[in-house]
Amino acid sequence: MGDGKLIKNMVDLMLSNVAGRIFAYNCYFTDSYNLIDREYIKNYIVGCFERFHQRDLCTFRELYKIFHVVAKGYKNDDESKISYFLLGENTCSEFNDVDSLKVSNVIDFSSLDEYILDRKKVYKKHKYLDGIPDYNDEKNIVDICKIIRNKDMYKKDAMLGGNKERPMFWITCAKNIEMDREKRDSNIGNNVRDRLGLIHHKENTYLMELEMSSDLIKKSTHRPTFVDGHNHLRFKIVKKVRSSDYEDWGFTADLNMLANCCSEIDGVPERVVEPLSINKNIIIKYIGRVDFERGKSKNDDDETFLKNISAGVSISRVKKYFLEDLWEE
Repeated sequence: MGDGKLIKNMVDLMLSNVAGRIFAYNCYFTDSYNLIDREYIKNYIVGCFERFHQRDLCTFRELYKIFHVVAKGYKNDDESKISYFLLGENTCSEFNDVDSLKVSNVIDFSSLDEYILDRKKVYKKHKYLDGIPDYNDEKNIVDICKIIRNKDMYKKDAMLGGNKERPMFWITCAKNIEMDREKRDSNIGNNVRDRLGLIHHKENTYLMELEMSSDLIKKSTHRPTFVDGHNHLRFKIVKKVRSSDYEDWGFTADLNMLANCCSEIDGVPERVVEPLSINKNIIIKYIGRVDFERGKSKNDDDETFLKNISAGVSISRVKKYFLEDLWEE
């Protein structure tokens, strides 16, 4: 694949930053676990290299952007578009074994408001305020959640996974969120954020649950690969769950377990799903408020997370994978 020195330069740049090392380990373990055909991985890395090679001087930030540009798809020589999202196995035994398993997607309220709600209809029905509701007031958000039980509050073209930059959404089993509700803990927002590994949800974020039957999505879900989680700093491929349950799923990283120095940080099962139109069978529920950040202490920073997910594999071993092993026939 081209000039060996240039390839080494790209790999060295990738491994020079902790975010790049997290990406590299997830790629390595995607291949080790045979989650997708190695040819897809090779083609993806070649696509990244071609763009890296076009730049005289490439910073890590630029390389990280290249990872995303190639992931979301580009046109090859015959003008057909190649995308590397959603390539993981799409069979899931739990969907066959359980009648109408409930699954949920979790987003923050601002995303719900921007991509899903018809703002004019919501504002018109809102009884506390004239005009735009105060989204820093939890009471207003709870009230809006009551209003949007009326499915006429959604945009006509509202979709889950409708962002063209990342055409997919993530799910877990709804029971994992319901368990936290049943505890009646005032920290439910923090607890759900932590168990789902959603480190990007910071202080004063309001989390929402979109619950649906697995019947709606069971033919369009996939086990996540390194590409699906390529710029998520708490995504991991390695899982230590020994049960035969959820073999077809990935597992989130539990942020609370990481912060408490646990060696095993498997959170809850997760899968990625192809875009889905919002319909009357999707129920929106308020979860709670996140009131503090994760990832700022030595116990749960990026380097600590990387050490946990490396599973004893050395960085030199990963480097050798990208420079030699990946290209072996």
